[in-house]
Amino acid sequence: MVCDRCWEKQLAHYSDDGRVPHEKCEPELRKLMKRLNPSSFSDSRRIGEIAFQASTKWFGVRILSPTDAALETTSRFNDLSMSVVDDKFPSLLSFVGETGAGKSTLISALLGFNCPGAEFGLVESPLIGSSADPDTPTSCDVHLFADPSTANDERPRFYADCEGMDGGNYPPLMAKTKRKRDLKYLQNLKLRWVSSEHCSRSWMVKNLYPRSNLDRTLESVLSRLIKWADTVLETAVNQPLLPYAIVAADTWYQHIEKIDWWNDTLTMKQLDKYAGCIHKDPELQVLVNVWAGRQKRVTTLLELIQCYYSGIKIVCIPRMSKSPPLFRRQYQQLNIAITEATELAKRRRIQSGLLMNSEQLATYLNDAFNHYSKNLYEPFNFLQSAFQRRPVEAYFQTHIIQAAYLLIRTHSSEETLTARRTFTELAPLLASSILLDVCRKGKSANIDSVIERYDAHFRAAVREFCQETWPCSFIDNKGRRCVNVSTKHQKGHQIANGKVVAAGGYVDGDRIHLICEGSIKEVSLLYGTLLERLDKSVVGLARCSAVAIQAEVLARQPYSQMWSYGQTDPTINTTTTNIAFSHHTCFGCLFSVPTHALPCAHVLCDACIQDFSEPDQERQWVRMVRQCPLCGNNNESAFDPPWNFHTDPRQASPRVLSLDG
Repeated sequence: MVCDRCWEKQLAHYSDDGRVPHEKCEPELRKLMKRLNPSSFSDSRRIGEIAFQASTKWFGVRILSPTDAALETTSRFNDLSMSVVDDKFPSLLSFVGETGAGKSTLISALLGFNCPGAEFGLVESPLIGSSADPDTPTSCDVHLFADPSTANDERPRFYADCEGMDGGNYPPLMAKTKRKRDLKYLQNLKLRWVSSEHCSRSWMVKNLYPRSNLDRTLESVLSRLIKWADTVLETAVNQPLLPYAIVAADTWYQHIEKIDWWNDTLTMKQLDKYAGCIHKDPELQVLVNVWAGRQKRVTTLLELIQCYYSGIKIVCIPRMSKSPPLFRRQYQQLNIAITEATELAKRRRIQSGLLMNSEQLATYLNDAFNHYSKNLYEPFNFLQSAFQRRPVEAYFQTHIIQAAYLLIRTHSSEETLTARRTFTELAPLLASSILLDVCRKGKSANIDSVIERYDAHFRAAVREFCQETWPCSFIDNKGRRCVNVSTKHQKGHQIANGKVVAAGGYVDGDRIHLICEGSIKEVSLLYGTLLERLDKSVVGLARCSAVAIQAEVLARQPYSQMWSYGQTDPTINTTTTNIAFSHHTCFGCLFSVPTHALPCAHVLCDACIQDFSEPDQERQWVRMVRQCPLCGNNNESAFDPPWNFHTDPRQASPRVLSLDG
């Protein structure tokens, strides 16, 4: 080791192998390079590293028997994201490749160059495989790591290190450790779809974890990348965006001019070079023909990649035996490529309305784990999960959308529905709900003033419903309708089972402004009819009369079907009854957030409990509900009515329960 002044006096010389010229290298960089070289680890240190890394597991599959398996998820994501505040939106990056391809090295190097102290092992990073035994997998399952250097950024990064391909059924080194430090399992989900053919580590890794094999040529890498994406294309519907692919190459970089390594034109040059490979590879030619059947003409490699990815970037990464400064420079290029990809994903997620903070992302991940543990071959619906996770908002427009979405789900022939017909069928419920709200608040019931008061809510609800909830109007030649909505139409036209039947953008069958005008007119006419039935003869009877009208409307079709609808499970050929309950919308009035759960599972707000009940003559502030206004007690319940609910006087102040002392 020499100082800067003495370095200038050194003659040009080469390393011991005589192939790589020595360059100036800072001590910190040298220490980091040494840490990234697993051959420098002693056996005792390696055993300690393996035991320590067991606590970084995020999720994985455990084989219970020759015919049984379970999906295990840990608290790893929750633990890492505890420090991420609500106004930050994590980005999740998956590193995939065959065993020994260098996935763990990539993550460790990124963390090493980004985080001070990494060269001393102060930053939690993946366990790097041994170069002496490259075919033996080191880690098992999927492990998660946070990048501390991005903790204060708007998009903090989390790196997922996936178990390598082609490790076979031989257990990885980490699977042999008995130490499970701080490993807290959140769920142990039995995989209901498994059979004897599924119960092997190699099958689980190849079919459940993100994967891609690396080969000696870029052409093979891109080919396998496309084939992998095709296998998972139809496993989800209403997906907000397609994945972004970054190819970090460390085997064929010597065939590329070094001047292109840090040139933005590298990706396009290589894609143009291999543009015709789609006509040479029989499997890629099959995919080209598949897209032709979907009414999309593909002529180049880039066009085929764009069918599966939102973007692609190629970055050359030299091996550690090369120049350390060059090694660091190329990792800086990789870091820039990752930043560009996360920014692109952020813009796409904002457009689709699914930019999630850490808490929201955790709920989506949990929904996905539960879904795929039950059925691997049924697509995960992002839209359905989004509705279940909507924030609680006391806005009429939000409750209108919730009711419209429920009407779509329970309609017996969804293919015949249009957005306009949906709001036409919903109009009687909206009109009676407005009348009830007017009477509750003691406001003017005049038609013109009421419609003017609620006009903005109608228009906002219709606009959001059409953009965020209403499926595409495309129907293929077999009568199957696309299920993707306007803001989540990245894959083209997908039907309910996830199959992509055609390429193309969202087809708007109904114009939003026409739906707005038509629904407002329909609600206005129905409101006028109901207003004529309202009993105003005695002060105070108007509200009672409005409640009776609301109860009558709630019992009509199709609303009575909405509150309790049947759903067929094709796997067991049975139909089960689902109760339409919501903690966001009181379906008794569509104006409030529900707070009281009835034994039939429906949930009502304070005002509805007051209106659809009678007072207990012996106990003050107790209301007795004899019949659910939604289902009429037709659902089986272990509790016979009347049901008692304690209410607070209007002047009661909020009370806060503190549990931490």
